[in-house]
Amino acid sequence: MSFIMEGSPPFLFFAGMIGTILFLRLYLLISPQTNIYLSRYNVHHLYTGAFLLIVLTILRTAGINASWLTLLSGIASGLIVDQLVYLVTSKGGHEAYYGKISFLGMLGITAFLLLIGMVASLLVR
Repeated sequence: MSFIMEGSPPFLFFAGMIGTILFLRLYLLISPQTNIYLSRYNVHHLYTGAFLLIVLTILRTAGINASWLTLLSGIASGLIVDQLVYLVTSKGGHEAYYGKISFLGMLGITAFLLLIGMVASLLVR
């Protein structure tokens, strides 16, 4: 099954996404007051991931089809997925980020995306 083969595009994408989520959760557990500000605005990593994903999509549509783009797309998606439920369901704050809804939402979205990847991989065969 090409989905789980090391080095395959789905493997690179999901390795980047899941690795990013794990890194962020662990890093922000150790250093919870870490924030990035642009002037006076708190830039959540969801927005950084969205911007990166737009840039990577432009590169893909320009004809660049490299494995590093797939890995970076997974990283950008991890930045987005990690904060998606948190920002939609809370008013912010470190407690909400580590809250049950944020954590379960992140796990649910990740599981759903993995399922989509597996089904798509089977359909393409």
